[in-house]
Amino acid sequence: MSTMSAEQYAHRVSDALVQRMRRAGKGSTTGMPTPDEAAQLILDTTAAPAQNPLASRIGPVWTSARARAALGLRTRQALSSRRANGTVLGITTTEGQVYYPLFQFRRQAGRVEVHPNLVPVLKALKDVDSWTVAAMLRATDPELGMSATEWATSSRDQARLRDWAQDVRRELTPR
Repeated sequence: MSTMSAEQYAHRVSDALVQRMRRAGKGSTTGMPTPDEAAQLILDTTAAPAQNPLASRIGPVWTSARARAALGLRTRQALSSRRANGTVLGITTTEGQVYYPLFQFRRQAGRVEVHPNLVPVLKALKDVDSWTVAAMLRATDPELGMSATEWATSSRDQARLRDWAQDVRRELTPR
């Protein structure tokens, strides 16, 4: 993307946000970060590693240190344990760096958390390659008619999303 002014960038972010909120069926901002919190989230992000072809599909990410701080975790081991248990999605580069896709997080009552509707999906898919999971959660799925992330943040029946995750797990994990 070419360089643009702060005002141009803010305008494009605003347009994209409105479009995504409409697609997700969000008619109000209930449960969303305040505009100041959203702005801070944007400023705290890092682009996914450019050398990975899936990076553009996954979108912005946090480093391990930033994710740990946002989630209020004191140690690297606490974040690593959450990743192993499937309660947060971390993607590991070939260099061994772990990044945390922002699409999984929300701010609720001033605290950052993994969106609760995504946690059962992440748990079901914890044994699937993390890059595959991240890409699948962001891609439009023919069965859902939208991405799993959009479904999770909508008012749709979340049991269907959990069933979707179980189906994906069965298809992608070795027997």
